[in-house]
Amino acid sequence: MKACSFLMLLSTLLSFSATAQKIAPEAVPKAISIVFIKDFPGVTGEWELIGGRYIATFEQNKYKMQTVYNAAGARLETHVIIKEEELPEAARVYMSHYYPTIDEASKIILANDHVSFKVLAGAKYYEFDKQGNYLGKAAK
Repeated sequence: MKACSFLMLLSTLLSFSATAQKIAPEAVPKAISIVFIKDFPGVTGEWELIGGRYIATFEQNKYKMQTVYNAAGARLETHVIIKEEELPEAARVYMSHYYPTIDEASKIILANDHVSFKVLAGAKYYEFDKQGNYLGKAAK
């Protein structure tokens, strides 16, 4: 798996809007800052505002991550770049039938704690559920 950081995350998050605006941590609304500190204690993020959503990019426990909040401070989703071997076994087996190598994999955790996985291989994205069942080709 290539070490290209956040290619998949950025393509997903940039789909919110074509205009991204970097913002200073002190410019992040207090409601969001409070939730971010609670969700990720001791972590400092680099912030962007895209389509009315606040996105923090950071590293925690050696994982590159991005998390998305709405203006009210609700966490909408978190993307974690993972190693290929951290994918569910069924997803790894499925991908091995089509691609010998995976470019990037991420674990996606929605606000309701729903977990899915997105894999980039051969310039296409594939989505899997928590158990590794193939859900279909995914949007960027």
